[in-house]
Amino acid sequence: FNGRRIAVTRLFLIDNMSNGACTTIRTIAHREVPPCARASHRGGVFSRMKLPALIFFLLFTVNATAGTVVVDRDFRSMSLGPRIEYLPDPARILTIEDIRGSAQLDRGGRPLRWLRSEKDSLGFGFSTAAYWVRFRVKNISAGSIDCYLSQSYALISRIDCYVDDGTSLAHAKTGHSYRFAQRPLNYRTFVFPITVKPGREVTCYLRYRTDSALIIDLDLYSPGVFKTRNEQESAFL
Repeated sequence: FNGRRIAVTRLFLIDNMSNGACTTIRTIAHREVPPCARASHRGGVFSRMKLPALIFFLLFTVNATAGTVVVDRDFRSMSLGPRIEYLPDPARILTIEDIRGSAQLDRGGRPLRWLRSEKDSLGFGFSTAAYWVRFRVKNISAGSIDCYLSQSYALISRIDCYVDDGTSLAHAKTGHSYRFAQRPLNYRTFVFPITVKPGREVTCYLRYRTDSALIIDLDLYSPGVFKTRNEQESAFL
């Protein structure tokens, strides 16, 4: 205005909060740029990037890590749908070593393309592919926290659940292709007990493979809330 040029400084924040990673772009300052500073202003890293490349950079950075769910002694329950990432495996050849490896490459040396979920549940219809899911649980309390990871839709042939605490990897498998007695918890759907030590974080990976329609419907419960839910459901059965 009046021949002066106004520069808009924008702050790019990539938050990894309890509701999953998100990107926030907002204006934080408006300032006049002196003529002598215009050249250096135009020479910034982001200003040299084309808009599509900048958007891709931000989205790739956000999707590079799994969403984190924060729990403490007051935690009750949470739908994990919008907080998970999923990865299709059409050839069904990826292993947990591929999935949790630092390189994040498939067998052909290509980057694994994790996708962020935006729904409470994911439906993939009838598919011959395997699907991987990942998310993190972080305990910010001074004591261990027990949780129940629940897959509500029960018509799944095979589910492998891996819990990585940074030093060891626990593995449980279930599904309607296995005997009922093999389920981690004696329950009509698929439930995996998880314990997170005080001040620690675990990464959970699940591999789905089914001969029917695939629906991924995950929730996290405290033991008390899960018990109450189970009693209420039993009263109507």
